[in-house]
Amino acid sequence: MRASPLMSMYDHLGQASYEVRVRGTAQPATGSITFTANPAPGTTMVLNGTTWTFVSALTTGNQILIGATLGATLASAVSALQASTDANTKKFIYLAFSNVLLLTAATGGSAGNALTISTTVSGATASGTTLSGGPPRPPIYLWGSAGIKPKNIIFDKPLLLHIRNDVFGEEITFGTQVASGTQTTMGTLQPGECVSIPLQDISGVFATCVLESNVACLIKGTS
Repeated sequence: MRASPLMSMYDHLGQASYEVRVRGTAQPATGSITFTANPAPGTTMVLNGTTWTFVSALTTGNQILIGATLGATLASAVSALQASTDANTKKFIYLAFSNVLLLTAATGGSAGNALTISTTVSGATASGTTLSGGPPRPPIYLWGSAGIKPKNIIFDKPLLLHIRNDVFGEEITFGTQVASGTQTTMGTLQPGECVSIPLQDISGVFATCVLESNVACLIKGTS
């Protein structure tokens, strides 16, 4: 008989080992401005309150030189915007792709959802009035799930979850959750550090980080 994926986690000692990739909570918000034609001189983009003007010849101020083609103009825009020292302009990361100016919040998390974008270029459309998609990711579960309800899991003999943060990873925050949804943060683990957590009368063990880290997990019974 072929072993199931779940059973294959367990060795002959009745312990289970696996690895969990903990992805960061700081997902950046994104947006875009899509163009249908080369901007006319005097038309603008407003990025979080700072106005950038398309011009046929550079003078002073926040200006973007119009190129011979839309592609050349967008390349000029990326160059000017990335080099700017303006505080609002620096809150974005810029990339041109085909006829689209892609905008990404320079800092991850929900704060990027407040960055405003607009344009007066004829035929051009912004993806929205602000960037979007930057809310924190939910915690990753090292054991259990947020879907375990309405009761906590109770074993006849408590199990121990041993976790070790990857030596090349980053700091993680970890804790336990009960079936009601209440989470209790237990602390943090630096790269290479480990800890053991009793799996008794809870519904999950969660972890979060800023960017990404791999966490090795080992479940063992207690005598």
